[in-house]
Amino acid sequence: MTTIESPTRGIRISGLKAHPQFAWVAGARFDGGWLGVAVILLAAVLLTCVFGAFSNAMALLAKAQAAGRGALQTAPDWAAVWGSLGFLSMLAVVMTWLATRAFRVYRRSL
Repeated sequence: MTTIESPTRGIRISGLKAHPQFAWVAGARFDGGWLGVAVILLAAVLLTCVFGAFSNAMALLAKAQAAGRGALQTAPDWAAVWGSLGFLSMLAVVMTWLATRAFRVYRRSL
């Protein structure tokens, strides 16, 4: 059993389960009741699935593993390796642009 004690507030968390009481002591309020908490947890699980699936799809499309393995071969096909790395670079630029744009939209909404 894992026990964590907080010296500042005297909060004790036992085991590996999440305790809504800890969130309540920390200041969170669940006005929607337990149904609201269940919906939040379901949303977190679904978002995790979405980002995990997206990550797998991008890795398969980019063939990043193939580029890495190709560069370590005895006689690498450098054109294929650089092509894959170029695609990864473009993807990184696009995703960085998308994240920056999303942050700007979020900041304007405040």
